[in-house]
Amino acid sequence: YYSNLDNPVSRWADDQQSMFYNLLCPGKAALNAAFICGTNVVIRAATLDEIGGLPQDSVTEDFAASIALHPTWRSIYLTDILASGMGPLDVPSYLKQQQRWAIGTLGVFRTHWRDILLPKKHGLNLGQRIQYFLACTHYLCGLRDLIYLISPILFIFTGVPAVRGSTLGEFLLHFVPYCVLSFTALWYSSRDITGLRGIIIGFGCFPVLITSLLSVILQRKVGFSVTSKQSGGKRSFAYLRIYYFFFLLCIACLIWATQAKGQEQTSLFISLLWVVYSMLMLGSFLWLNVKDVRFHRAAQKSG
Repeated sequence: YYSNLDNPVSRWADDQQSMFYNLLCPGKAALNAAFICGTNVVIRAATLDEIGGLPQDSVTEDFAASIALHPTWRSIYLTDILASGMGPLDVPSYLKQQQRWAIGTLGVFRTHWRDILLPKKHGLNLGQRIQYFLACTHYLCGLRDLIYLISPILFIFTGVPAVRGSTLGEFLLHFVPYCVLSFTALWYSSRDITGLRGIIIGFGCFPVLITSLLSVILQRKVGFSVTSKQSGGKRSFAYLRIYYFFFLLCIACLIWATQAKGQEQTSLFISLLWVVYSMLMLGSFLWLNVKDVRFHRAAQKSG
């Protein structure tokens, strides 16, 4: 639970984390699959003795320890707010936090995939293996978002239709109900828990999640670094280049689409919808950076 919700980055990050802690963790606990998350945990000494202490070969040692403990020990998740901490104070700190979590979680999947995927005697049960698989593959969403970002742009620039053999009406007849039901299910399950801000800030992680995936695949050694709890000093905005690049590329794509000839109307319309969606997500994340800068400037002026 983040206590510094006056900070815009912490507030948006809290929206994202609320989905996990307030909705997913109680569900995982029902399957005895709620794993150790950070510092707000009490561990029986006998459990650590059994596995030789917390693993030292992972930057998410708590997650790796949970996999070793769950075959024989039970975890209890408490929904009460018993402790509070400070969320990331600026966007670079948030991205650094997400990168560390992604490298640690994907790295655990690389080293413990047999425990997660293969059934064995005195190992994780089916429900636990499913939950750990979902947790380990969550940070592949950066790859998913990159595909959603690039694909419609390529369709428009190359003239390759996104959908063949379907009219626009037929496509909308299938897509609109799916879209409405998906958003309705998300709203119903997460009402008063999270919102659009959590979705946007999660989307903004895709560059660091891609680099995290590459780091795990190439087995690069990454040291542990705690999320900064202090603000101030000079700040580089080089990390924003990738977002500006894709935003400008989307604008160029829209201009190009007005000149395109011979493309199927359905394919062009579908691709343009995704380009506009990407622009809204990129623009919203860039707006968070504007709010972040304004907040810190106001904080410096007020001392």
